[in-house]
Amino acid sequence: MPSFARLATCSALVLHGCSEAALCRSPNAGQVLMQVAVMNLSRAIQEGKPHPEDRLRRGENDLVSFLPCGQSFVLNESFDMNAQCPPSCPYHALDQRGLPCTATCATSSQCRVFNPDAPVADIVTGSCRGALVDGCYRPKLDGTDTCAECASWFQLTDGKCRARYLWVAYLVLGLLCCLVLLLLAYLVELHWRPVTNLCGLEHALAARSRSKYRVSSELGRELWPLTTNLCRTSVGGPGLLLHFNFLAVVVIWAAAVGLGWLVLGYAVDTELLILGRKQYGTAYRNCVLVAWGYTTQQRLMQIKILYLALVYVVTFIGCIWHGVRQLRLFQASDVQDTMKAFAALVKGLPSIAASEDKLEKDLAETVSSLTGEPVVGVSVCWSFSGYKEQVSEVLHQNLDHEQPHLQSSEAGGLRQSVFSAETLVLAKFEGPQDRIEEEAVQELLKNVRSSSEAYVVFESRLARDKALLALAQGFSFRGNKLSLAAARHEPRGIYWHNYGGTRSSKMWKLLKGLACIGAGLAIWVGVFYVPYAWSILTFNYEGGRQPGIIYSLSFSIIVVIGNVSMYQICAAVSDNVGFKYKETREACYMVLYFVSVCLNIVLDLVMTYYMSFAIMVHLGFRTHDGIPLSKLPFFVQRFEAYAIQRAMGQNLYEYAFPSTFLLPFLGEPALAIFGLLRLGMLVVRSHPEVSPRVATALLAANDFEFGRYADSLLNVALAVMMFFFPGGYTHWIFFMLAISQAYIYIYDHWRVLRVVPAATFASMQVDWWSQVLLAPCCALLSACLVMKGNCQLGYCLEPPRLLLACLAAGLLHCVFHLLLLHYLVPALGTTPVNSRPVSYEQVATTEPCSWFSANPIHCIRSKYVYGHTPPSSFFVPGQESVMEVNKAIGCFFAARDAKVEEVSDFEIRLPKPGWRFALPSALTWKASEGS
Repeated sequence: MPSFARLATCSALVLHGCSEAALCRSPNAGQVLMQVAVMNLSRAIQEGKPHPEDRLRRGENDLVSFLPCGQSFVLNESFDMNAQCPPSCPYHALDQRGLPCTATCATSSQCRVFNPDAPVADIVTGSCRGALVDGCYRPKLDGTDTCAECASWFQLTDGKCRARYLWVAYLVLGLLCCLVLLLLAYLVELHWRPVTNLCGLEHALAARSRSKYRVSSELGRELWPLTTNLCRTSVGGPGLLLHFNFLAVVVIWAAAVGLGWLVLGYAVDTELLILGRKQYGTAYRNCVLVAWGYTTQQRLMQIKILYLALVYVVTFIGCIWHGVRQLRLFQASDVQDTMKAFAALVKGLPSIAASEDKLEKDLAETVSSLTGEPVVGVSVCWSFSGYKEQVSEVLHQNLDHEQPHLQSSEAGGLRQSVFSAETLVLAKFEGPQDRIEEEAVQELLKNVRSSSEAYVVFESRLARDKALLALAQGFSFRGNKLSLAAARHEPRGIYWHNYGGTRSSKMWKLLKGLACIGAGLAIWVGVFYVPYAWSILTFNYEGGRQPGIIYSLSFSIIVVIGNVSMYQICAAVSDNVGFKYKETREACYMVLYFVSVCLNIVLDLVMTYYMSFAIMVHLGFRTHDGIPLSKLPFFVQRFEAYAIQRAMGQNLYEYAFPSTFLLPFLGEPALAIFGLLRLGMLVVRSHPEVSPRVATALLAANDFEFGRYADSLLNVALAVMMFFFPGGYTHWIFFMLAISQAYIYIYDHWRVLRVVPAATFASMQVDWWSQVLLAPCCALLSACLVMKGNCQLGYCLEPPRLLLACLAAGLLHCVFHLLLLHYLVPALGTTPVNSRPVSYEQVATTEPCSWFSANPIHCIRSKYVYGHTPPSSFFVPGQESVMEVNKAIGCFFAARDAKVEEVSDFEIRLPKPGWRFALPSALTWKASEGS
């Protein structure tokens, strides 16, 4: 450098505060001067003092909104994200030769000079960007949107990348469209068929209607009114009462948390409500976005930590209070004298063949003589899982009746072929056409053995309690030591065919079920998620482009398919284990579903994290201090980078709503209730050969399940996870959770009172497990509090130790939470007293499902072994009218008239064939279920 130039440079450095002589003697003093000038300009902008030599102008929001030509400046939160360059140099360019996020207003020819990787001048976005070619691995750097080398599964054609196997996707889509069209054509054909089995249709729909929850009144057995408060009225037992209280609590909690965050945002700083929701875009915008986001997040972090701590404490205390409240609700509801109030469970019975007579009579006489209390009867639990179909045929053979086989004379060749195929399918559901003779029944009873359990039924709760006290030490029967305990379940809640299985066999079935769940997850990932991830990763985000609505819809469909698949697999696993009690099956199903979908969600979030990270790296995102994301060594550092925080927060919200919170429950009534019912009606009414039993089974509604607990718990966990990310989506995700849960509550309320068959849930087993699963939801809050409080609450841990601290906080909370549930909550319960005790006869007169009518082998033995006249009637939901009274054997139920819906109440009307030149304006549904 010439001496005069060096002298000028050193003078400038001294004016800028540089007094180091060695620095003035440096051969790179000119570059140092430029860097110092840029730093001074950045410092001046941060301090709100414009540099005397710059010509940056500020807008009304006091942000730099107009940028000059030919001047480099370090971007920070003081710049407007939508700042414009002058017409003479209209493109934002990141100067890769200077400090990180150094921007310049450039002409189109200068784009390549400032950043060789972004040579394309985009007039739409007003920025210099890279080549815009989807599926490109190495773009050309000639300033055009062309590619030099395409990624795998793409081929290069005229500078563009074309998918190699796109025809496969079109073929699959075409096949799906054909299947949908065939299904629609089949449904229309079913609608246009002549009605040839109106009698069978009426019988099946009447049985469906009678099986619903009903209340006895002066006019007969009527449906419960839709205005019934299921949080206060025990329609289906204490378990159902607790279920609706749980749903209501989730709605209130979610609404309160969302409203609290909204009020906090307006009271403190509205940027709390938009942090993390500003969209990324051009390279200039991304730099300003990261700087603004980090500064704002740090400035408001103390407020967020304070609110998070408040939510954690209130939620934790609320969970314990909820447990106490649920326990007291159960205890208050459980004092009502239902079937289980009169029964005692006997354990230790010897194995006896069902063909042997007087087993129940001998056991009843033994218990009565030892206790001094009269016994109504004994219901032995028999092991007949291997003979379930034969037992079912014996029980139902008196319910079926022959119907003439009619055939439509108008049926053409195609319709006749479809009709014949349906007939073959329906024939598999039919039992044997010949009646089962008594000799075959006796042979069947010889093969059925008793289990070790039986139920002894007393005349009153008081008599039962006295017997329990008298036989507290057990008693002897036929050489075996038997024990006696109060019954905990109702006859409706017992799977009578599942007695006899060993604990080891159930564990083996459960392990095989877990393997099936793992296989289902793997198939879901390979078939659905991997193609979606590949399409997202190969999308070109240059210039701020983002995937469109097709990607969002695809993601929602993938999430719904994953959740529904887990729902079906977990239900099948729970059924296959062979639980004796419905509540145990429901608890197992709820836990399996919760765990499997949690794994599903974790997998989603992990893949979303890696996709977000790869996309942010590709777009050149850095941390607030200029470090490229790819240079961050630890997961915590990457996770806490604002670019990843913003992307993960948005992805979590889109995953939660509407994909998980709402969509599955919107489609459920249309498909699982109205769709299946309508299809069954169309098939039954056009097949006169179908027996009443099969017709009833085809039109029967699905039983009520407690999967809602798992759905709600998963939704709560997703909402809580939002506290890990910027707060712009916090109030939205909690408000959407409250709205979705309110819809679920209303939908389940209608479903219980108007659709599902009546069932009695007598224990709080399922609800207790839901309270256990609330512990990890609260643990997420504690882990988040530890992470967000790092270097804010007096401790500053390195990334590896911070991650361990978060895990430790979550585990400690779970342990403490479970200890309180186990010891504190039961201690705060109450012992209500039933002020209106009733007798077994009074209850059995109005309840068709008793300890005797629910037991299949007991009913068969009543007829074929004891020869009772009439024998004990077997309870079939919807067919209570055939049950007969025999007080001598404990059968007191006499059917009362139940007002049922008519066929027209379920009818959909379509135009008749031959209708031309116009399409139907609407499909008329006359009335839904039991309006």
